[in-house]
Amino acid sequence: MMDTIELKNKIEEIISNHCGWSLIDDTMINELVELLGDKKEFSNKPVKGICVDGGTEGNPGPCFYRGVDIETNTVLFEKHLGEGTNNIAEFLAIVHAIHYCEKNNIEPNIWSDSKTAIAWVRNKKANTTIDGPITNRLTKACEYLKNKDIVINKWKTKHWGEIPADFGRK
Repeated sequence: MMDTIELKNKIEEIISNHCGWSLIDDTMINELVELLGDKKEFSNKPVKGICVDGGTEGNPGPCFYRGVDIETNTVLFEKHLGEGTNNIAEFLAIVHAIHYCEKNNIEPNIWSDSKTAIAWVRNKKANTTIDGPITNRLTKACEYLKNKDIVINKWKTKHWGEIPADFGRK
């Protein structure tokens, strides 16, 4: 693996060869190195596991989620939930993925791009004040998590692009 100096030199060489620039500002090189970040972030993009995403039409509004097999890009499950928030949809997607793994005897390797939903799963509590029919589903999900100790992986969108389960509604 290249260190920062080697990476800077390689970037300068590539730009010089392709663009004909002989002098490249150190600030530009430093910005490119920062943009690239730790190369491990790029090379460790998951190739197996289940990724999940949730979405809403308005927030709150009708919410939904799905889970996708990262390797095959196959949708494993998809659910429309009724009135809720994006965080609720993301949280319930993770809980569904945990249940899916358990039901299908799969070692959990679950990925989400939602820091909030991952925290809710870790704390086994949905930190929301929403009221309505979805509340019962949230209560059951939190109860289900009480006896679970599963680490949910954070999808690094900045390095890997949109999570494969993404609904493309941005």
